[in-house]
Amino acid sequence: MARPFSLLWSLLKLTVGILNLQMPELRGLWANCVPQRRRRSHASRRISTCDLSFVAPLRATLSDSEDYCQLPTSGTATPVAAGEDSEPYDDSERWLWSNELAAISVASTSPSRDTVFSTERPPMERASTIDPTWSPSASSYFGVSSQSLVFLQYYLERLCPVLVMMDAPTNPLRFLLPQSALSSPMLLHAVCAVSACHMLQTSTTTNSQLGLDAVGHYTHALNDLNKSLSNYKGLGGRPSEDILLTTVFLCKYEIVNGSTKMWKQHLVGLERLVNMWQSKFQEASEAGAFVQGFITYHSNIAKITDLAVDEMGHMNDSSHIEQPDKDKNSPRALDPYIGFTEYLLKAFASISLISRRIISARSCTLQIHEDIKTLEKKLASWKWSLKSYVVPDGVSPSNLQMLERVAEAYRFAAYIYLHSTLKTVNSEQPNRSGAYGDLLRAKDFGLPYSVEYAVQQCLDLAGEIPSGHGCESALLLPLFLAGCETNNVTHISVVVQRLMKMEQTIGIGNIKRAREVVQKVWCSAAEMGGKRHWKVILKDLGWDLILT
Repeated sequence: MARPFSLLWSLLKLTVGILNLQMPELRGLWANCVPQRRRRSHASRRISTCDLSFVAPLRATLSDSEDYCQLPTSGTATPVAAGEDSEPYDDSERWLWSNELAAISVASTSPSRDTVFSTERPPMERASTIDPTWSPSASSYFGVSSQSLVFLQYYLERLCPVLVMMDAPTNPLRFLLPQSALSSPMLLHAVCAVSACHMLQTSTTTNSQLGLDAVGHYTHALNDLNKSLSNYKGLGGRPSEDILLTTVFLCKYEIVNGSTKMWKQHLVGLERLVNMWQSKFQEASEAGAFVQGFITYHSNIAKITDLAVDEMGHMNDSSHIEQPDKDKNSPRALDPYIGFTEYLLKAFASISLISRRIISARSCTLQIHEDIKTLEKKLASWKWSLKSYVVPDGVSPSNLQMLERVAEAYRFAAYIYLHSTLKTVNSEQPNRSGAYGDLLRAKDFGLPYSVEYAVQQCLDLAGEIPSGHGCESALLLPLFLAGCETNNVTHISVVVQRLMKMEQTIGIGNIKRAREVVQKVWCSAAEMGGKRHWKVILKDLGWDLILT
């Protein structure tokens, strides 16, 4: 058997060589798609920038990481601030809302300045599954380049399972996006940009060509999007599905790349586009439902770390606390982004809004006090029912069980966030009246769980979800809050280990950014004698962190 396999392998390499000669655009790319022996790279050990000797159990966990605060090691390399922007953010690269669209108009066709491709990436645990037998000659039939087909196949096989909470044969990323992308050059460029960026993130070797491909496709998609928006009147007053889906993938590009700025502009633009054309936007369509789920999931989580004036939508107070009547009375489709967390996402947004209302009103009014109590009661009584959902075909009972674990982890994370919010508002307003402080004590609201108990529950539930499972990426939010708010060294060690594992198995850049903030919180404990709050650290960094 060895000789036939050797002959087959030689024939495959010869075929690839011929393709490289005939198709220069594939040179340097197709070779990455041929199965190779995995080579693991090890991040260089670095000297610590602060003393963390009091957290010795963390040494083994953090010593190999490249972040803002490295633990003492025997290495000789100098510390670096990985991922920190060296230049101020250029306002000319923001998305502007300067015309009657009040929506998307891009002043620059280049990726944001925080779109930087590092040459040091964590190794992937499984090799690429791209099928070299998928002949690039198919491009003559589809009318797209061979390179684009390679990126599209990578997207289908590698990215679809990790970009949503629930993967299934009916995952819109699988059955909806490819068809639309093959008929829309603009959307295809956006999908290829995400694939090339993820390939680069997970590559164990330096590949400058992938970086150029990612930026090139991103720029093409952005240019095409600007042209489409300029001609929006020709669309009959409503956005085409291509415009909405392209904006979704431009946002995804920034998240995959670990951007700390531009993802927010894309998400705000998407929200405003949908709101503008709400009367003509077909939410019942497959694309419409997908876009609405994307917005609900990302915008509600974005409110947790949004330190600016509330740009992420303008929902009123009650919309966060009460579920819509249609959701109560009839089963709804189980959304691949949201799973069973729909109400819990609104609870997170409600807590963020309550915090802003307190600061804005300069006091905790009776209405705010009642809203907090109402929210706590609903969290305590929350439970999901399978009867409330229409489960797509192909979703196994074990996958539903994993989604339940994620939802329970979100519920305990909401308690952690509520504790953190009450504590932070008190500490930031020391000169207010005694009644204000008394109203915001956690025990006065009857919170049933302490911070450490809620953290332990989050970690236990996360531990029940296997590494590499499709819904693992949804654990970023509860793991981040648990890691930042715990005072237990064992807990922080578990959190950082899991986040580092997720960087390897998922390969999305915002996971690394979240881990860097968690570690910086704990570095501050050593440097300043007490932990700095993660919101303070985000403000100092100037980061818009997304925990999706």
